[in-house]
Amino acid sequence: MSNVSACILSYNRAEYLCAAIDSILQQTVRPAEILVFDNGSDAVVYERVRPYLDREVTWIGADINRSAVWNFRRAVATAKSEYVFVLHDDDRLCSDFVEQQISFLSQNPDVGAVTCNGYLINELGSRTGRLLRHDAIERGVEFYRSPAAVAIRYANDSCLPFSPVVYRADFVRAQELREEFGKVVDAVFFCDLAKVGALAYQLRPLYECRVHGAQDSSYFQDVELDRLTDNFEDEASGSAVERKELARKLVRQHTSRQIIRIYRSIFPVPRVSRLLSELRGLAHRRCSLFAAVLICAEALRKRMSVKKV
Repeated sequence: MSNVSACILSYNRAEYLCAAIDSILQQTVRPAEILVFDNGSDAVVYERVRPYLDREVTWIGADINRSAVWNFRRAVATAKSEYVFVLHDDDRLCSDFVEQQISFLSQNPDVGAVTCNGYLINELGSRTGRLLRHDAIERGVEFYRSPAAVAIRYANDSCLPFSPVVYRADFVRAQELREEFGKVVDAVFFCDLAKVGALAYQLRPLYECRVHGAQDSSYFQDVELDRLTDNFEDEASGSAVERKELARKLVRQHTSRQIIRIYRSIFPVPRVSRLLSELRGLAHRRCSLFAAVLICAEALRKRMSVKKV
């Protein structure tokens, strides 16, 4: 048994929740405690989980539904072990997840938290044959030692998977989730944590990430993305090289979003007033005509290659 608290955030997904609990119970190294933090689900969810309560699983409910940030905070505050992870109820762990991640943290005392790559699974729980990251598995592990390094990962239209992060308990409690950032709160949280210590990303897949229509991260509002960009520009400290790379990637990312907005303003129904509004957005300081040309050329190249196949 390891000195780790396994927390699961739950809300009205009984089938997925049971699969998540099973994946923790099947670990090669069992956590010291397994805690389900339910956020005001319907009674049927508790009934489905009740058989697990005789198997060292603890149910911690809520009288009403509150924010996911509130639920995450109470999970971190309640956990009693040296290490803690806060799994989303729609994901599952590979059987050696705890063993591999705790071993990694034990061997890297300067790292405060470690996440990992994942297999994509569908609503039925079958693997799709794809990974979250397939571009750099041979590198083994990536380290993020500054807020700018974290921001560069997100500015590259990627992320650090939030659900499978294993934290040192004192490390995760050193910063607060900033609820005002909505669905992009994880990106800001990781940048804040990087001010305290290093984060790591194991590129070996150690969990299964479920892709389904009810995912919280399936859509991000423009206002949230723009607020995140402002945060990266203002607070993501790092070396001069990192800041320069971040600025370049933010220009490209923002330009790409503007092109998408223009495309959506034209198709399927042309709307001249909206199109003119979006075109004016290209004059924004974060937009670059050169970046726009490169993005369009790359999109055209990909489209042509698909047609050839």
